[in-house]
Amino acid sequence: MRKRTTTRQLQQVITDKLLHIEKVEIYYKSTRQTDVISADVFQENLDFLCKTIFADAIGWHYEYDIKSKQYIIECGRMNGDVDFIFI
Repeated sequence: MRKRTTTRQLQQVITDKLLHIEKVEIYYKSTRQTDVISADVFQENLDFLCKTIFADAIGWHYEYDIKSKQYIIECGRMNGDVDFIFI
């Protein structure tokens, strides 16, 4: 079951080493392309985002994948106005 979280909560669990970033993908809905970015770049951008007024504007969702035994965190899938999905 998919649950909601905030940008600051996501940053906190990564900073406290409760979650480890293995892979970050950006999926573009219009072109159906997927790009991979490094975990370090994602972490730096997440830290910057948490310092801005836009941190609360992003709708993050997470769920536990039973097959891989990992959490999958994403934003953008539920928003029809956004062209990309961060996974």
